[in-house]
Amino acid sequence: NTERDVIAPHAVVADDRIVILWNERIDYFRTEAFYMVVSEQGKVLTTATSLGKNLPLNSEEAPIYHDGKVYWACSYRGSIHVMDLEV
Repeated sequence: NTERDVIAPHAVVADDRIVILWNERIDYFRTEAFYMVVSEQGKVLTTATSLGKNLPLNSEEAPIYHDGKVYWACSYRGSIHVMDLEV
């Protein structure tokens, strides 16, 4: 079965594009983060791409776009990490 639960989806306006980020639950303890980029008209520019395992998006706070990158904070193994994605 390839179906997974989607957790903490976010959409971020990045100039003339929209970046969609989400987590998928792999099992009880692990998640995998993904993103995709679409144009203002909804055309897929970047298909769903993995950001890696155990890089959770924060469900309480939305990512932000600044100067060509999307930023978000996540907690992993007791530490807070600021993550970025160049788009």
